[in-house]
Amino acid sequence: MSQNTSDNKLNPDQNKIHAIIAKLTQPELINICIILSFIIFISGLAIATLIAFFTRGFNIWENYISDLGSIRYTPTPFILDIIAIITSVLLVPVSIYFSWSLYKETKTDVEGKSKGFFIFLKVFIIIGFIFLLSSSVGFFGIGVFSEDRTTSLGLHNFFSYIVFGSFAFSSMFNGIVLLSQNENFQVMYPRIIGAIMLFVNVPISILFLVLPPLLPREFLEWIMLFSVFAWIMPTTLIIRKSLKL
Repeated sequence: MSQNTSDNKLNPDQNKIHAIIAKLTQPELINICIILSFIIFISGLAIATLIAFFTRGFNIWENYISDLGSIRYTPTPFILDIIAIITSVLLVPVSIYFSWSLYKETKTDVEGKSKGFFIFLKVFIIIGFIFLLSSSVGFFGIGVFSEDRTTSLGLHNFFSYIVFGSFAFSSMFNGIVLLSQNENFQVMYPRIIGAIMLFVNVPISILFLVLPPLLPREFLEWIMLFSVFAWIMPTTLIIRKSLKL
């Protein structure tokens, strides 16, 4: 059956959703978003950390990532604010592409146990996608409400919990999806990425909440960031390769 015939069977709302997804997941756009997000975030974070280290003695053992956004710890707090806001926006199309690349591989013309399996996959993919978007919202909020602009409501801490909590839950649901691959459900992301999501990112996030006495909470926050990078980097590399530009 042709794609056009399949699309004609969709209701108007589904057609609109598919049209929006198509616009936001154009290969050229996804490629630009991936490249810019990594260049801006990695270089910006490195520059901000080095400036804070050489001017205020900043270090990942004693300082939170958010401290890079405070004038108390660095003369250039605006760097973290800017990279957080820009990167959060750039990651939205990439998140949509990632989740859609999983969702479109689920089947609808199946019966019996397989039908239940694909319903389970769809639910987990959708939940994982919601948490991915939520992490971008949290990241954007961190940039807008830095430690110096947290307000009396403590909005900086609120958005910090949103971004790391959302990444943890997204890793859990998407990790389960990737590890559920079998002869009926195959995607372009290897199971090892799912294992990193589920067995690295999630446990480290739990450790951050439990706060072991031997590890500073500040250091664990940095480890959480690195654990997110451990699955985001290979995932985006696979996405770029799939674009075939």
